Amino acid sequence: MLPVFTVLFLGCLGYSLAIPLFSPLFLEPSHTFLPTSMDQATRRILLGVVFAMYPLGQFLGAPILGKLSDKYGRKPILLASLIAVIPAFICSALSLLYTWPFLLYISRFLSGLLEGNAVIAQASAADISHDKMAKTKSFGWIVSLISTAFFFGPLIGGKLADSTLVSWFHYDTPFWCASILTLIGFIIVKVLFKETHTPDHTIKVSLNTITKSFVDGLKFKKLRITYLANFCVFLSLFFFINFFSAFLVNRFGFGFSLLGEVNAYLSIPFIISPFFFGIFAKWWTSRQAMRFGSLFICISYFIFITPSSPWALLITILPLGFFMAMGFAFPALIVSDSVSPKLQGQALGTNQSLQVFAEALTALVGGVFMAKANVFPIYSGAACAAIAAIILFIRPQRQVEDP
Repeated sequence: MLPVFTVLFLGCLGYSLAIPLFSPLFLEPSHTFLPTSMDQATRRILLGVVFAMYPLGQFLGAPILGKLSDKYGRKPILLASLIAVIPAFICSALSLLYTWPFLLYISRFLSGLLEGNAVIAQASAADISHDKMAKTKSFGWIVSLISTAFFFGPLIGGKLADSTLVSWFHYDTPFWCASILTLIGFIIVKVLFKETHTPDHTIKVSLNTITKSFVDGLKFKKLRITYLANFCVFLSLFFFINFFSAFLVNRFGFGFSLLGEVNAYLSIPFIISPFFFGIFAKWWTSRQAMRFGSLFICISYFIFITPSSPWALLITILPLGFFMAMGFAFPALIVSDSVSPKLQGQALGTNQSLQVFAEALTALVGGVFMAKANVFPIYSGAACAAIAAIILFIRPQRQVEDP
């Protein structure tokens, strides 16, 4: 798993380099990426649209890549994904270099469509995990690696976009770096990764896969309630993740570098949380752990928005990040624990599609919400977390047979 974990880290690092860029670029007229005459409400809506492009691509791509990896093996699909996403990152860099907003939307969509690191890493971890505790730890370390990347990525990306530090740094520089990191990841997988899944050529994949792959995952009737609860968790997480930077820009006037530092600080509890996930596996099922995680996510959001001083972030972000880490690890574990080894890629791909669809939906809807009030997206996230907790408390987990 080490090569896959390394590639997952590099991929998330490359993606997260751009996190501090979009809120200032879209919300502050001084950056001139959008017309200076554009009103603030329209800027917030367009910010939501650009946030939505990457997850919309992933929504279509994740179940397809997951199913293809079930049929052909994890390694060839991961290699194809990595080499294909490099031109998309380059197009994002060019869109910022030459101020082509339309190309940014297209390139972000293509980046999401072609990126398969997360779902293939989860499937590979499930392939080699022989018991519940091993799988919980593996999935926890996936979250930790992603979080470590999200610690360094925004921190580095905010600096790479700051021309006052180095004269040739510009808004496009993080995307050139992302392209290089992806190429390094391709070489690592090519040389070091040993296949974890025997290809199953009995799985049917056709042109209809593009439209059927997500629907196929929903054929697991006993998983539908689980998927609904997971979807509410994902809505909650991404209402916050997509708009808490914009919230800080509007409330405290944070810029590129400071936003990068806050995003990095938020990643600290994500990084350390897997140390506790193994303990949780001894006490609770994945579903039971996520019940409490959802409830405390809701509470943490209200604690986050209450203080009027930015210094309070040093305290409020830490518990919030810990419970959000549970929201990324345990929904996938609930799904993985409920299906046979043969169907890990498909079921996890569908779960990943729900995650990225939630990311896209919250970006689109949250931009409209934020146009009305700065705090509305975070209120919406709290409500979704509460709904997820209610669903998880009232419905037991069931083992799912093949559809």
